[in-house]
Amino acid sequence: VKGVSLAIVSSRGESGMSVKRISGLIKKSKKRRLRVLSLENCGISSSGASSLAEVVTRCHSLRVLELSHNNIGDSSIEHLAQSIQSSQCRLEVLGLDNAQVGDYGAMHLAEALSSTTMQPSLHTLSLQSNTDITDKGASSLLNAIYNSSSLNAIIESNHILRAINLQGCTSVSTPILTMAEKFSSQCPNLKSSKDVIRLKMSKYLKDNLCIG
Repeated sequence: VKGVSLAIVSSRGESGMSVKRISGLIKKSKKRRLRVLSLENCGISSSGASSLAEVVTRCHSLRVLELSHNNIGDSSIEHLAQSIQSSQCRLEVLGLDNAQVGDYGAMHLAEALSSTTMQPSLHTLSLQSNTDITDKGASSLLNAIYNSSSLNAIIESNHILRAINLQGCTSVSTPILTMAEKFSSQCPNLKSSKDVIRLKMSKYLKDNLCIG
């Protein structure tokens, strides 16, 4: 199986059970060749998302997980964040648009992305239209990829994550949204982590030492 895509909302509210069955099948599969799992707008609840967290860890081939437009919530984000931080996780793209994520969930993701023991493989994180995310949660995410407290802090930041999409997060201030958009537009075009570090250090020097 190279890809699974589901876009049907259960009218009886049993999507959580369906997700558990999907998770079970994936975990039992010996080949585990799944690369893309798209469950956008499938009525997935917090319990269903928690079941998927284990899939993220166990299915080493999984690269893209799309969970947008579901009622995921912060408690399940904590489980997903723990999975992302696992040394076995190879996930590269995580979609959580309009998924009832708030500051608590954003900070858990930021903590996972800031791990110094095992830097996650995630390069794209989309959190569009999560209106419960405020400057507190958004700042923690940006701090994971650009810790501007010092040059050493910048070097130790996450340089694998190249794009954080916060469009439609109406509780986040314009300056933070602008910074997230700027990094997301510039970093994906760079070829290596060294190039990303140079970009961030250049911004730091410009902002703090008035180097134009």
